[in-house]
Amino acid sequence: MKEEPAYKIIVIGDVGVGKSNISSRFCDSIYYEYIVPTIGVDFKYCHTTTLEKHARTILLQIWDTAGDK
Repeated sequence: MKEEPAYKIIVIGDVGVGKSNISSRFCDSIYYEYIVPTIGVDFKYCHTTTLEKHARTILLQIWDTAGDK
């Protein structure tokens, strides 16, 4: 069995712009009206399929950073 490639994505931005919601929406298909602010760094693992002629599954590791000033 061939191991799937893993890609790291780092989400950065100002406080309250929706960084945590991007990762929740993408990985869990959930949108939160209010989400507790991230302290430090959080990360999620999720699988997705590429949009190619020969689609393949890849592993994403999404790092969600705090929007500290």
